[in-house]
Amino acid sequence: MIVLKKIESVSWKYTLYEDKDHNLYGDFCYSPRSTIDLSMIIKLYEEEITKFKLNHHYIAILSDKVRLNYKNYLSRALKRENFVLNKI
Repeated sequence: MIVLKKIESVSWKYTLYEDKDHNLYGDFCYSPRSTIDLSMIIKLYEEEITKFKLNHHYIAILSDKVRLNYKNYLSRALKRENFVLNKI
C-alpha cells in the first residue's frame, strides 16, 4: 500500500497528494455522464510536477483538462485500493 498525504484540495475539482518519496498524485473529478460524478487518481509526470512548482495554479489547470477530456487520462488512472489516503 502506498500512503498518500493530502497537500491541498478544491472541492469538486481535485485533491493533491504526496507520498513518502515526494511523488505527487492528483485525485481528479470528472463526469462521464451528466448524472455521474467520478474521480481518478493519477501519478503526476515529472513535467507536470515542474509546471506545478513553477505555477501553483497548474494543478487547477490540469484538473480542468482531466474533467473536460477524461478519456485522455483514463490510461493513467491508478487503482484506488492500492492507496491509503491520509487527509491530515
